[in-house]
Amino acid sequence: MGTSGLDIAAHITTTIPTGCNLDVHGDLQTETFPAQQPQHREGTGLTCLETLRISYCPQFVLPHNMNSLTSLRQLDVWQSRNNENILDGIEGIPSLQSLSLSRFPSLTSLPDWLGAMTSLQRLKIDGFPKLSSLPDNFQQLTNLMELSIVDCPMSEKRCKRGIGEDWHKIDHIPELDLHKREPTICGNLIG
Repeated sequence: MGTSGLDIAAHITTTIPTGCNLDVHGDLQTETFPAQQPQHREGTGLTCLETLRISYCPQFVLPHNMNSLTSLRQLDVWQSRNNENILDGIEGIPSLQSLSLSRFPSLTSLPDWLGAMTSLQRLKIDGFPKLSSLPDNFQQLTNLMELSIVDCPMSEKRCKRGIGEDWHKIDHIPELDLHKREPTICGNLIG
């Protein structure tokens, strides 16, 4: 029998130190991740998280009360397969500075709320082969210093310096990295 999200969070809140990182990896038997948990002693609990990395969790869904994670500065979400719901809840994180989204093969558009995340300083979008364009309000990300778009063929073309249809949405960002990942020997042998 699988572990429930509440059981996981209860274990985490008793073991998390202040300013910690949390990696959630693997095919968990839970569908949610409760953000608010009672603090057992000062400096513990999920509200002290600074970095959260989620990978290979196709059923995982973030709660809509992610706004309680006031210390969270970095969020990495990797390999969602067909789980587009994993992005729900991210918009509520108040102080998120770095967001990395990797390997969303079926996602055709980014959520509009992404343009409202004004605390973002770094954004990486990697492996969205069907992503057709950036949200219209993307130019509102005035604090964004670094944008990396990797292996997103349609978006890379639309964001081409000076001539792409989405260039006006990103021309204010000082550091841009738009490229296709070069195939590796291992990648060629495997797939």
